[in-house]
Amino acid sequence: MRLVRNTTPEAGQLSSLLVALGTVDHPDVPAILVTLVDLPLLSASTVRAVLEGYRRTRAPLVRPERDGRHGHPVLFDRSLFDELRSADLERGAKPVVRAHAADGLDIASNDDGAFVDIDTPPGLRARVWPTAVATVWLTAGSRPEREGWWTRGDSNP
Repeated sequence: MRLVRNTTPEAGQLSSLLVALGTVDHPDVPAILVTLVDLPLLSASTVRAVLEGYRRTRAPLVRPERDGRHGHPVLFDRSLFDELRSADLERGAKPVVRAHAADGLDIASNDDGAFVDIDTPPGLRARVWPTAVATVWLTAGSRPEREGWWTRGDSNP
């Protein structure tokens, strides 16, 4: 794994994608798999399904779909790299996605994590809190509100 930094994130999401693309674009790289940081509940099984769909079909675009709604991750075939590079930073990758949607592959998915973006620590707590409390209570044999573990700051749900 290699960590790269977008020094101009204010230029929009596409600028981060282009930094990543510039890092991984080598002749032996057939595609790039992209997801957003505000989808922390994305499951590994969804990632595997998107990758397997690409391996099977070599579609130029592969993404999860549920009830007509598309999610992440999105896989872009190498044939789309130049279009991504020339895309308008303000409009992002969406025009490229729309232009190739008909030739793409939608992977049926029931994974909420592929569709639900979480933008704040309170948003994460709202999605994770009930499960976390039940797990702590059942495994620790104590009442979580007495432990106070969730009051130590935003890094703890």
